[in-house]
Amino acid sequence: HEQWCGQEYGEEDEHWEVRYISEAKGFGVVALRDMPAGFMIIVDGELHKDNFMDHPAASSLAPEDGTLEDKYSTNALTSQMGESVICPRISRINHHCDPNAFQCSVGGKRATVIFAERDIAKGEEVLIAYQQHNDVSNGIEVDGEVCR
Repeated sequence: HEQWCGQEYGEEDEHWEVRYISEAKGFGVVALRDMPAGFMIIVDGELHKDNFMDHPAASSLAPEDGTLEDKYSTNALTSQMGESVICPRISRINHHCDPNAFQCSVGGKRATVIFAERDIAKGEEVLIAYQQHNDVSNGIEVDGEVCR
């Protein structure tokens, strides 16, 4: 927490909220005020598999009727350290091939940050690309066309 004190970043229920989006998407994150490009929207702690199972948010994640193992594998992100982690609030952000936000794992701090990639208007859903365009770990350069 000390690393983020004094820096402006989004707060739940002030800058953004988790809201039901649709039957197809489930829940998502929606901007409660205009956020400029570069704005630090969410700072979320990273949970590893061993401490995820006991976290209060674990049972609320998708799939609704899934086991905790299903929920972990569905919602896990890859950290900068190459580890599989869950960020309970960030897990609510939906995917889009042309996202308005991006994620950045903060190595050694056990945190992932979501930044606005472009201006995000009040009422707009915050969206990230689950496969980053510059991630060539699978040997495929991912652009919008490949994503679709």
